[in-house]
Amino acid sequence: MGEIQLSVQELFAMPENGYQLVDIRDERARSYGVIPGSVALSAEELPESQEIDKNKTVVIYCQKGEMSVPAAEALQEAGVDAKSLNGGYLAWLMEAMKQKEEAKKEEANEHLFAIHNSVANKVASQYGKSFYPRDYVKAGWADYYADPDYMATYPEGARKEFNYMTEWPTATGTTVKWQDSQDGYPCIAKYQDYNQGVAGNSAQSNGITPIYRYADVLLRYAEASNLATGNVNATALKCLQVSCFPCFEV
Repeated sequence: MGEIQLSVQELFAMPENGYQLVDIRDERARSYGVIPGSVALSAEELPESQEIDKNKTVVIYCQKGEMSVPAAEALQEAGVDAKSLNGGYLAWLMEAMKQKEEAKKEEANEHLFAIHNSVANKVASQYGKSFYPRDYVKAGWADYYADPDYMATYPEGARKEFNYMTEWPTATGTTVKWQDSQDGYPCIAKYQDYNQGVAGNSAQSNGITPIYRYADVLLRYAEASNLATGNVNATALKCLQVSCFPCFEV
């Protein structure tokens, strides 16, 4: 028999008309996501199935790449050029996410996820100075800035004034507009005043606003779930799928 394993990287490099994908998972597993274009067959059906295209490389996959190995071996013994997808559907999913992420690196829009905690609990975690510019009169840390293009499309009014700081006093006694500031970005004002009315006075705030890319939150949940249970449950798998949307249909 020939080499039985095929990596997801090798799969992505193959011409689409040169292989056939066969999903041997059960209906419940497939309901959470499939590799587009695959045929659903049980391992028992494979040797006699008329749906197998013997003129192509038949790539068989399961959830983790374990059950697909004997299925591919059985087809090879029957004279079919069959491969088992190493790592299965989950490996394909991670590679699809990686490729989607790389393709979108130049896009400016991002979803951010902020977690807030009650000030009444006095749980200090976030730093108000993270949202102040470096050339502020009491120098900030400039960890976060607002997107000027998005800000320009934001409706005018009190809410915009609350959300953004577009000019500020500097240590030299002058007032600078964001366009002429040291970093050239407007500030996110809504997270600055954590210091009970004394903006920029204290490094650490009484609030908590960890900010993550939304996709990172989903991935962290999926990873934590897998580490805690030793298995990828339905919710974790859905998180993996959603985090790389619209890479494929879910």
